[in-house]
Amino acid sequence: MQNNYNQAAIQKLVIARVQATNVLRKEKIGTECLLIALTKGDDEVAQVLRKHGLTPKRVTHGFLCLFGKGSFVHTAPKPFTRAADENLRRAHGVAQSYDDGYIEPVHIAIALFRNDEGPIRKILDFLDIDRGKIVDDLSALKPFMAIVEQIRA
Repeated sequence: MQNNYNQAAIQKLVIARVQATNVLRKEKIGTECLLIALTKGDDEVAQVLRKHGLTPKRVTHGFLCLFGKGSFVHTAPKPFTRAADENLRRAHGVAQSYDDGYIEPVHIAIALFRNDEGPIRKILDFLDIDRGKIVDDLSALKPFMAIVEQIRA
């Protein structure tokens, strides 16, 4: 599946690994690390997330308040948690459903916010963020995606 990611998505996965190692000190890269990575940078996805109040600092704070910091220290490549791996598989499905040849950050974000389980839901509830509005705005980044999302609603 690694070959299916565009360069921007690969960059976000690298950032997620850094978040897991240096900030959250987690043994594996979780969905919370993916979310923090998606909020970083000046790309369209990060801009949409910031518009909804999701900044790297705020997401990190929400995660730490709810779950605490890990104690794991390791510099070797980290695997994804089962939830993060499943999210990346769903992102692959999102990309396919829109006839995109590569997984982009927007696909990862849409898959992440469509999921109703795990730490992301708890973080968003804690921060009082509406997932549905985020998915709508993310879908609007691609005209075809916006049409499909309206049909699904």
